[in-house]
Amino acid sequence: MTPQKARILLIDDDALVLTSLKQLLAKEGYAVTSAGTPSEALSKARESEFDLVISDVRMPGESGSRSWKK
Repeated sequence: MTPQKARILLIDDDALVLTSLKQLLAKEGYAVTSAGTPSEALSKARESEFDLVISDVRMPGESGSRSWKK
């Protein structure tokens, strides 16, 4: 049985950054979900569990360094 790779949630307001990181991580076998805003990310985090969150810290309107408790 092959071990499951980590599920990663990417958060960034720059679409190019999201696309690039998602492709890079998916190529390595990670299950990657992306979000363009912290509120979108919170919504996705309520629907699924993630092993790792990678977030831009400076985004318009909201910070990427908030608490990620469900």
